[in-house]
Amino acid sequence: NVLTLGVDPNRKRVVTGSLGAKPLILVWDSDTMEIIARANLGRNTRAVSSLRFSRDGKLFFCTDKHNDSNVYCFETETGQLMGTNKCGADPVFDGEAGDNNTYAVATKRGMWFFEGPSMDKKKGIFNGNEMAAMITVTYDYDAKAFYSGTSQGQIYTWQGNSCLKTQKLHEGAVMGLSYVSGKLLSSGSKDCLIKISKDGQVLK
Repeated sequence: NVLTLGVDPNRKRVVTGSLGAKPLILVWDSDTMEIIARANLGRNTRAVSSLRFSRDGKLFFCTDKHNDSNVYCFETETGQLMGTNKCGADPVFDGEAGDNNTYAVATKRGMWFFEGPSMDKKKGIFNGNEMAAMITVTYDYDAKAFYSGTSQGQIYTWQGNSCLKTQKLHEGAVMGLSYVSGKLLSSGSKDCLIKISKDGQVLK
């Protein structure tokens, strides 16, 4: 039962994650469809979620559905576990990889930021901005910043683990974020809109 899937930036490797007693992770060659590597999460982790490759494709990151919301870093070609850490009781809704093997996760009570492969962590600092449940996250390789979408329709901009600013873009939760060709794409649940913005300005 495959629950989640990730594709490396070069489109040469695909990683899939399943649910089960000891959830299975498989790394595939996208051309030959052969299995390159495999790994298992531990018992009571329930499922693999939020799979993302590092920018160079040498590592991949994922989370699980354990009560402690574990976060992992694996080596792509071998499936070897390189590092792990915990988010605590907050469920993880989404994850995204950034530059220098960083990985950020969106949780019910904010953001966590990890440095791979060891997965040292830092909690997101709101800097006086409203604390909010984060639903989705993406990375801007131009500005070297993460963007997260909240349950109330705001987009938060993060530099390192520090929130720089917020912007209200949608009615209802922000359900999807993607940074493509210099533009941020976002979708809202209540307004049923997909918005395209650049440098904080909505283009359409």
